[in-house]
Amino acid sequence: MMKKLLIRSVVVLLSMSLLARGPQDFRAQMGLKGPVHSILIRVEKLAPNPNPHDAKNGLYDLPTNTYVDVGWLGFDSEGRIAETGTVQKDGTIAQVTHVHRDAQGNETERLTEVPGQAPITERTETSRLAGKVETRSYINGALSTRYDTTASAPETKNFETHIYGSDNQVKEQHTYETEGKSRIRTVRGADGEIKSKTIERHANGELERSEYDAMGKLIRTFRVKDGKLTYAWQDPEEKKPGRMATGPDGDGTSYTWLLLPGGQLETWAISHPHSRFFEPDDIQRLDSSGAVMEKLTFSYIRDAHGNWTSRSISAWHASTNATIEIERDTRAITYYDSDQASTQRN
Repeated sequence: MMKKLLIRSVVVLLSMSLLARGPQDFRAQMGLKGPVHSILIRVEKLAPNPNPHDAKNGLYDLPTNTYVDVGWLGFDSEGRIAETGTVQKDGTIAQVTHVHRDAQGNETERLTEVPGQAPITERTETSRLAGKVETRSYINGALSTRYDTTASAPETKNFETHIYGSDNQVKEQHTYETEGKSRIRTVRGADGEIKSKTIERHANGELERSEYDAMGKLIRTFRVKDGKLTYAWQDPEEKKPGRMATGPDGDGTSYTWLLLPGGQLETWAISHPHSRFFEPDDIQRLDSSGAVMEKLTFSYIRDAHGNWTSRSISAWHASTNATIEIERDTRAITYYDSDQASTQRN
């Protein structure tokens, strides 16, 4: 289904919830131009996607909207997330989360207001001591998550992270190590036994990533050079799909490659030459031979700042070779300098 948002993995898309916690200018990360104060996003589904999919392998429809779960976004004057919310069909904001920050711009607390319910408070605390960084998150005062990271060799970027359960005991450990030109990530369970291992190696401009199971058996390998896939293999007995993604190449296209059970390869190509992921021109799904199985195209109407206020999404019908409009999105944008013109342009 479209709302499953494969776009998170397809484009290594910056997670909105994670980015909101840091002090960076999230408006710029989204590709917004000018001093945007807020955005009210409304989605109108016009027709179902004409290309049905088999989801048993973890595949979903091509993503059409990166804001499915967020209808309202408010920014502070520095461009950081200040509010998020959901929007009802009549355009009213149904639920609002207020983000509070410290003097450095790091998030310290979230307060969520839900009609008819008690407010929900989420608080994050970070402490640093003797090379260890520990983060604890609380919901309405009760500890919800805890993890810590220790840099064992900062000069080589070696470190390990412990993730704790509700009983305050380590439930998972992630170790990151560098050996020569290889970067090794090992995941261990609460008993210290290895659950999985991933090795990435850079050599001669090529990135090779190999994944191993708990027994040390190789289950898949990807190789990428100059933003293009050069090799992909998966154990025929492996039951789960594997994914590898890259950022934009010189033409502004990002790729995700999927190895499916049985060895079939699919490529997801997102063309976004004018922005960072958030404003694609088109998204294509291709089979192992390079034939297009599905395609979405996007057209925009923009305001005087260059931000889109209306977007039309059309799907190519594989069996009829016809293209139909399936979705129309609108964004009501307000600016801190509201006196500036914001008339629409094509």
